[in-house]
Amino acid sequence: MWCGIHFGVVRNYAFAPKRMTISRALGFMDFESGKTERRAFCRAQEGLARLERAIGQFMLDLHTNEHGYTEISAAAGREM
Repeated sequence: MWCGIHFGVVRNYAFAPKRMTISRALGFMDFESGKTERRAFCRAQEGLARLERAIGQFMLDLHTNEHGYTEISAAAGREM
């Protein structure tokens, strides 16, 4: 479920997913360095960070080149 919308069929497997265990074992996710006083963040590194960046770049290229979107970069943190 994502934002109250269901996609596809919910599947039940005879095993528990081990994606977090595998990511930690391969050194792609670091949960310890992302801890702050009140929140915890996961830091993606190496291949996982490159994959995340590549997916974002692919989506920008797809929508700007094939669907007519205009790419913008908004400045942040400046008071008017």
